[in-house]
Amino acid sequence: MIKVLVADDHPLMAQGIKNSLHTATNLQVVGVVANGKEAIDFIEQNNVDVLLLDIEMPKMNGIDCAKYILKNKLPAQIIMLSMYQEKSIIKMLFELGVHGYLLKTSTSSVLIDVITEVSCGERIFDQNLSNQKTPESEVLYKANQNKLILQDLSKRELEVLKELSKGLTNKEVGEVLFISPRTVDTHRTNLMKKLKVHNVAGLIRFTYEMDLH
Repeated sequence: MIKVLVADDHPLMAQGIKNSLHTATNLQVVGVVANGKEAIDFIEQNNVDVLLLDIEMPKMNGIDCAKYILKNKLPAQIIMLSMYQEKSIIKMLFELGVHGYLLKTSTSSVLIDVITEVSCGERIFDQNLSNQKTPESEVLYKANQNKLILQDLSKRELEVLKELSKGLTNKEVGEVLFISPRTVDTHRTNLMKKLKVHNVAGLIRFTYEMDLH
């Protein structure tokens, strides 16, 4: 029996995921948690084969949670579940070492199949990502806007941005750049304001769009 833990801060989404796995005879949902910290605490105290992990969560997001689990070699395979379709985010998560990535719009049968494969050591990433092309004029406009934003960033902000895009925590970025975690957090807040994004995924997206990684 494959023991599955669901980590998602939206109760309805978490319950929906749990219900979608109910028909699988080879799976057992052993818990549902609301953030990365709770996921780590649960895995450290219980047997978990596969962790279904949302990216954006309070207290500790999915990226920081995944990095902790991989770094400390906790016994759980990680499948990220998200609405993000940007390949830059997928690439970062793949390089980080997570075992799978699926859109939350995936069917229950696909989710069950992927959990089964990942539990056997496979790495599976959603191949049905959006490839719709944006009109050329819109692409050029966005590129020009990004260049203007890039010119407004200080050298230190660029350094912080590059390290954050690797999935590093504020503390880890501080250790790399020899600055305090609080200073990193200040730069992170300023970066989000300047780039007009609201989360780490937005920072990662900008970094890859501008080829800064």
